[in-house]
Amino acid sequence: MDDHIGSVKLPLDSACVTAAVARSVGAAEGATVPHVASSSSCEQPDIDGCRCRLRLPIQAAPGVPAAAGHLLLELRCRAACCESSPSSSSSSSSSSSPRVMLHRGPVRYRISMSALAGALTGHNQDDGLLAFAAYKVNLAGLSLFFQTGASVHWNTNYDKARLLFNSVAAVQTVRMQHSLLYKDDGQQPDRSHTSIMTPRDGSRGVLRGGGDLVVLLRGGVRAQQRRYYTYVLMDDGSWRFSETGAAFFSDIMSKHAMHAGCAEKVVYAGEFCLLPGDLDASWSVYQGASLAALVTEADAAASTSALAGVGGAEAGNWTLVADNNSGTYAPPAALLPALAALLRHNFPGLRVEVLERNDARLVALRSRVPSRGAG
Repeated sequence: MDDHIGSVKLPLDSACVTAAVARSVGAAEGATVPHVASSSSCEQPDIDGCRCRLRLPIQAAPGVPAAAGHLLLELRCRAACCESSPSSSSSSSSSSSPRVMLHRGPVRYRISMSALAGALTGHNQDDGLLAFAAYKVNLAGLSLFFQTGASVHWNTNYDKARLLFNSVAAVQTVRMQHSLLYKDDGQQPDRSHTSIMTPRDGSRGVLRGGGDLVVLLRGGVRAQQRRYYTYVLMDDGSWRFSETGAAFFSDIMSKHAMHAGCAEKVVYAGEFCLLPGDLDASWSVYQGASLAALVTEADAAASTSALAGVGGAEAGNWTLVADNNSGTYAPPAALLPALAALLRHNFPGLRVEVLERNDARLVALRSRVPSRGAG
């Protein structure tokens, strides 16, 4: 089977991977597993207790240098002998049953830049480009954390939602907005003029961990101001979001409905922000500070400086704070722990905190983002 990672092609021999899994599980259970021949050029797995490490050669695709390197793949066994929790050891039936392998990626992202939305909102990127950015991140393992999928129906008790979903013209308008922001013509920008820190329309790649997400959003800072983000989580595993507060998405044109393409049901929805430190520590600082002190450029500069050394699964002290603040869909707070688990699974290294929409701490967090009050 073949998998495309960025601009390179990775030939994965199913026999090699299957043999590696068998050897890993067999070694974990104390069995002697013979060498298994494979038709691919991947090396025999390195077995170390309950871990199996594969070194797979990356085959260069057209236009990519031949020295493409190798992919280091680590498989971890979850057999009964590896279980350390008291609950697992006390139940022989559960430990002997097959266990689900948690797929951790790749977590791919794509950025769509709309010049029209940029002109309407006055959004300038840090390099001066007048454009509004919408992000689509494909998360792994959605069904493991949200077994019911897209079960959150639009809020029939919310006046604006009723006006929107009961109007064919309004629904079509919002779907046009969605198409405008999330358009994908398959084209990619010149890689010599773009990076994860200087995105362009069509920029895409793989997020290796929480540190890469922080870098992708530049610590939640744009134009020397902190930013908040509006998101929806869809049943295809896509996490779609953009900055909160743009007047382009105000009034009946619900921000959450726009990101969802006016879907009647979503998995979850709300807002999130990034903090360069612990939530409780930030709360104690913001609680006693005046609004004027919170919105200074120095606050944003402190976040930008905290990006040093961040990347991959190394997220330093960064925290992602997500909530369920969506009037259009009003997702239940009871599902917030599932959201937190999904985000932690996809962004290792990043601290994730979830708060119910009426939590007092959110007032302080939102007060440091003046642009959020616009929408």
